[in-house]
Amino acid sequence: MEPSVGSVVVYLLLGFVFGGFTRVVASEKGYSESWFWAGFLFWLVGLIAACGLPDRGPRRDFQTQRKQGPGQGKREVPLR
Repeated sequence: MEPSVGSVVVYLLLGFVFGGFTRVVASEKGYSESWFWAGFLFWLVGLIAACGLPDRGPRRDFQTQRKQGPGQGKREVPLR
């Protein structure tokens, strides 16, 4: 039994979708974008593996910035 053209297209489409999500997750954690291929080839398993990667480098903390506001992290004491 040969696979139909439609099923091949669906498999490729799912590979691109999972590959894209895996690439985004891995690049947000500081890894190379070559993680796309893990998501493309292994679908959900590749995405779960990328989610389990430890973070590399500093992480952006948007809540801390929002609470402090721009320029409020460093306060200068006026001289008397």
